[in-house]
Amino acid sequence: MKKTQLEARNYPNLTQGHMLPGATLAELEALYRGHVRTTNQIFGRLVLADPLDAHPVYGEWRSLKVSLTGELAATKGYEIFLSHIGPTGGRPTGALADQIRRDFGTFEGFVVDFRATALSSRGWVALCYDGDLDKLLTLVGDAPEAIAAWNLHPVMVMDVSERVAAVDFSRDRHRYFDALLEATDWKVVARNLEDAMSRTPAGSMR
Repeated sequence: MKKTQLEARNYPNLTQGHMLPGATLAELEALYRGHVRTTNQIFGRLVLADPLDAHPVYGEWRSLKVSLTGELAATKGYEIFLSHIGPTGGRPTGALADQIRRDFGTFEGFVVDFRATALSSRGWVALCYDGDLDKLLTLVGDAPEAIAAWNLHPVMVMDVSERVAAVDFSRDRHRYFDALLEATDWKVVARNLEDAMSRTPAGSMR
């Protein structure tokens, strides 16, 4: 297997004025960079692992591949999350606002749904566009890889774990979630939705 390496991205948007405290932002970025390092370590080990020893119950190849799924999901989850943290917040507009009204009735209805989904999760919450249903869905991911499904495109992702909420919010996940929502750059989420809607779902007969 040819070795693959990821490069951790920089997020200048995190240095701007924010609704989120600096310590929480620093913790999120540190967690992201930690997952990038671990992913690269797994890629390095896969170069040396013997694929002929693969086994569905136990083996180095299986262990590395299972770990790779989780680490890649966490890495990509943080990349989406960190990109839509912004200093202004506000409300969605344009096509994103229209889609939210179509799928949740009102923006306020979406917030109720998204908050309940976040507080139901032990780790991650995501707003995803389902290419087959042509619909936005809010999904729980106790682990980030649990959100993945075919033709499902995340447009907004948050780490809502108690670990991060403990940094500045005394483990009050209600306050932490509200701060995350206020710090959302809806223009980035709108671009994510536009990208997701432009893809033809795999297996489509269209």
